[in-house]
Amino acid sequence: MTDGVLTEREAAQYLAIPAGTLHRWRARDLRRGPRFIKVHTHAVRYRLRDLEVFLEARTIRPGLHRKEDK
Repeated sequence: MTDGVLTEREAAQYLAIPAGTLHRWRARDLRRGPRFIKVHTHAVRYRLRDLEVFLEARTIRPGLHRKEDK
């Protein structure tokens, strides 16, 4: 990792998911995965801060995910 920029493999390790999942999210549904930087045709990078935003957006607060709480 250099200056908060991660490779696909490093980003996958940070998120604890297979690198293939990040690839599928990019290929099939750009809104599903974290933001990424396309450096070259076959090279992408992820900013650490974007991964943190991605995780925060998916954090469920106890008691707030039940239908009756909405």
